Amino acid sequence: MTQRAKARRIALYALLVVAPCLVPALGYAADSRAPALGSPLMTPIDRREADLAQRRREDVMPEVAKRIAELGIAASAGELTDLLGQWERRTLAFDQCRIGGAEKAADCRALAADLARIEAVFRDRSGLSVREFKSGRKATPERDAARAARIGGRNLVGNSGQSCTCAFTVYSADRWMNR
Repeated sequence: MTQRAKARRIALYALLVVAPCLVPALGYAADSRAPALGSPLMTPIDRREADLAQRRREDVMPEVAKRIAELGIAASAGELTDLLGQWERRTLAFDQCRIGGAEKAADCRALAADLARIEAVFRDRSGLSVREFKSGRKATPERDAARAARIGGRNLVGNSGQSCTCAFTVYSADRWMNR
């Protein structure tokens, strides 16, 4: 093997090793909210805090207006945007408080009450919960029951006074699954 062929082979191996490392970094270049280089060591709460700090009302309002049109809600985009911002900040503070331990229990109860107030105001203005609004789906128990009847599922509530008392909860370390 000649010296030139060895140099080509080394260059090719170097490209194959370095290229996969560069591709993810290049993907973040287009996003202005891209995490900093040290971000893989950030905790999920730190990431949410950084994302919330970079979010501006002017950027969120068109998305809220679009969601309002999709869901057919008669509400002000500005007011819902403000309520969503308050809800996100209080949710983050509540999560930080819960991590703090038992000594912050009174603070956590106050934050939980504030979250409930914001949720109630949001539901009053839009007719939906914050989670329903963010997911883009209204809770429709009647439609879900009709769909279950078509598929062959049983509605235990309507059958001779029977009721289902089962509860199923899934918890995951991935925050998005807990909503």
